[in-house]
Amino acid sequence: MRVLLIIPASGYPAYPVPLASSDFPTGFAYIAASLKNAGHQVFGVNPNNDFTFATAYDMIKSKIVGKLKAHQPDLVCLGGLCTEYAFIRDAIAIVRRSAPGVPIICGGGIINNDAEYIFDLLGVDFCVVGEGEEAIVRLLQAIEAAAKDYDQIANIGYRVKGKAVFSKQDYSYPDIDARPFPDYEPFDFDLLLDSARFMVDRNLYRYPWPKNPRVMPIVTARSCPFRCTFCVHNNNIKYRARSIDNILEEIRVMYARYRFNVLIIVDELFAVNKERLKEFCAGLLKGKVAHGWDFAWTFQTHANAALDREALLMAKAAGCYFFGYGIESASPRILASMNKRSRPEQISEAIKLAQEVGLGFGGNYIFGDPAETIATIQESLDFLYQHRKYTNNLFYFALVQPYPGSKLFDFCLAKGLLKDKHDCYEDPLKQINMTQIPDNIFIALSNDLNLIGRTMTIGEVELIKQVRAKNVSVLPIDGRLPINSAPNLVKCLVALLIKKDKLQTLIALVRMHIAKRKLVAIKESCPHCGNRIDCVEPLNFGFINPFIRIGCPACNGQMILNVEKAFSSFYNIIGPILFKTAKMLLRYLTQGQLRAKVSGKEHAKVDIVLQNDRVQVIVGG
Repeated sequence: MRVLLIIPASGYPAYPVPLASSDFPTGFAYIAASLKNAGHQVFGVNPNNDFTFATAYDMIKSKIVGKLKAHQPDLVCLGGLCTEYAFIRDAIAIVRRSAPGVPIICGGGIINNDAEYIFDLLGVDFCVVGEGEEAIVRLLQAIEAAAKDYDQIANIGYRVKGKAVFSKQDYSYPDIDARPFPDYEPFDFDLLLDSARFMVDRNLYRYPWPKNPRVMPIVTARSCPFRCTFCVHNNNIKYRARSIDNILEEIRVMYARYRFNVLIIVDELFAVNKERLKEFCAGLLKGKVAHGWDFAWTFQTHANAALDREALLMAKAAGCYFFGYGIESASPRILASMNKRSRPEQISEAIKLAQEVGLGFGGNYIFGDPAETIATIQESLDFLYQHRKYTNNLFYFALVQPYPGSKLFDFCLAKGLLKDKHDCYEDPLKQINMTQIPDNIFIALSNDLNLIGRTMTIGEVELIKQVRAKNVSVLPIDGRLPINSAPNLVKCLVALLIKKDKLQTLIALVRMHIAKRKLVAIKESCPHCGNRIDCVEPLNFGFINPFIRIGCPACNGQMILNVEKAFSSFYNIIGPILFKTAKMLLRYLTQGQLRAKVSGKEHAKVDIVLQNDRVQVIVGG
């Protein structure tokens, strides 16, 4: 059969949001490999990184319709996460109009975590629940043979006289090593690798090769043995890790094909213990000799992996430059509420040990768990402040989200914090106050945490070293890459004429021009080790706050570079004014959904300050 796989558009319907190779949805590559291995013809649609269209919808419509006409598929497969519902919904509608007789199969996290509801909501012909490699091959065999004995295929949904029917659940998958390696060929993966330096976010994945990064993802395990309340791994799928030999063989194949120089181990739990890490490092060291491998790599794991100095030194010798834990919080109370099964002392030990051996270390802090209080927020901020002297410490802030499939999602439904499921899918990033902190105080706290996450300062004290870059120059843009192209004028005029919502279309066009990227070359000395940093970094043209978060390729020390010199003299005059204005407005322009919930109330006055070398959250009237 001829099968068309449609991967989601990054950030849809917001526009533009580039897709980096490090964020490629590898599940589609595994499905492509399984289908090809079964003798099917596979084609792909990658509706990303082309900003020559008037709107994101125009872009995905053009890409999908073009592929449907070019390949005349017998079947269309798509899917993604719950946050990609809007894309999946619109993509299905486009396929239905352009190829009304072609069956559609949906899979991915959006199905796995809420199959019965989403299957009916999307109205597709079939769905696959759980890992899809074997199920989709069997389903295509049944469709091709017109046998319709779908009840004999485990973990699928189908329709009988228009009604949804689900087959038995059976998650006893075959040996994970027996599956074919992912196949990225149908998805323009070479273009993603070639345009890595244009990706505005994820400097963490670029700085080991600062001039020409080629970032390759790899998945080394499935599912997770932990059951954190905010995560969607609360199912019956058993955690399985691939053998080290199997992982190394995929690296050999992919390195020969793509010549990547940064390898990202994307699964949440790579090194379940130090012995597995050591075995992997030994294999990499052999590969460097046998195959000429020359790449840096990074991984993440759980604090209970108990990595020690010997294991980390071996990882560094094998090319590792950074590793991370799921930090989430530095409050024991919150960690217990999240069912993290970790302790702040483990994070502190990892930060110190990583600095000692010369590796970068980091993770996310997520605020807003139901047990969160002002005091627990202070604990996390105080932990960050007390560890600011460790220059390898990299972190990000976020508010916890109740995604479908998580225990927090069930909590929000039970407490009436979510109106209904459909409301969640339509606006999956809507912030919900799950804490006992009053809404008006929580909003103010959220805005202040947002500000700290952007400025990396608490009470004007730097959490990450900040440097004003002096040697900065703007580079010419490679015109061959559509990622930096302006929308076509004719397309824009036509769009404005035919679109009903002309204002929304006009706003989208303005945003696209403002977000046009420029490349800047930076030559600076690392403030931590003195090494000369010679890198190429992307910036948004309309970036009000001209800072780049970067790591030193020599010592992995983290820093923030101020690159105002990359802008015009006019910008240098008004830039500081705009930045201060943006700071003031940030409190009022974020958390709009929460503000609507407490309309009529004034926000509390919240200050996060330092008192006696400790962080203190002060709430006023």
